[in-house]
Amino acid sequence: MCKIYPPRIKNFRDFLIKELPRVPNNKASRAILQEKPTSKLILYYLTWQMRFIPAKPRQITFWSGGITPSELLTARTGFTEFIQKVATGQDLTPHLSNLVRTKGIVMPDASISEKGKDLDKVLIRHGLHHFHIGEMNAQNPMGRSGTLVFAEVFEKEFRIIAIADHKAFMIDTKEHKKFSSICYSYLSSQSSQGFLTNPIMSSGHSYMISMYAKQCQKYIENKDAHLDENGFIDRLFKGHPVQKPSKPDLRWYFNDLNLGILEYRSRSFFCAHSYFNR
Repeated sequence: MCKIYPPRIKNFRDFLIKELPRVPNNKASRAILQEKPTSKLILYYLTWQMRFIPAKPRQITFWSGGITPSELLTARTGFTEFIQKVATGQDLTPHLSNLVRTKGIVMPDASISEKGKDLDKVLIRHGLHHFHIGEMNAQNPMGRSGTLVFAEVFEKEFRIIAIADHKAFMIDTKEHKKFSSICYSYLSSQSSQGFLTNPIMSSGHSYMISMYAKQCQKYIENKDAHLDENGFIDRLFKGHPVQKPSKPDLRWYFNDLNLGILEYRSRSFFCAHSYFNR
């Protein structure tokens, strides 16, 4: 029997379940998610959402420990167009894996061939997105390519760490060993107190995101009743550039990976918890 949640929290949970592409997409898989605690729904949702890149202009840099001049020269086909998109803040979603649109979560009863396709392990463990840089044309409308760009994406910087092919994902291949070495060296170079890889749970999810999801659930449960109090709403809008609506409609909402309160009518977002502080 499903737990009964306050209306606003129930609506928030329903939103997460609706938005999250699941395999298989049926009533049974929806029922399974409805039984999950809110922190688990947040964990699944954020693990999916972190694969997308907010569209905004970024400075392109290259990490010399992973990129050689010859690799840049080899990757010239489609590379210039991709770099231009990054610099001008265009949508990079077409360069991501096609799985980001269809496999937000793969349920336990999915087929064996589908298992594990909802987790980008390189992103979860190393913080690196990978992008296809093939040129989009009539013969290749999706811009798929054998060449992949691996980058850490910051608020204002797009730092390219490595250029590789799909064998970088295949354990025990020469390309995989080389790529793993680059990831290790890069993470070591970013830590002033020695190298510590991001802890990963047995489910394949990031430990840090799991803890963040639990913090979000606790915050929502502690604050939800206050969202109906005039004094709380007045404090939210105090000093805010948008005037408080006469009948505020407050909802729990994620803006990128940041949990907050959305006033639906004015589209005002008040951040409560930020996962990334960059």
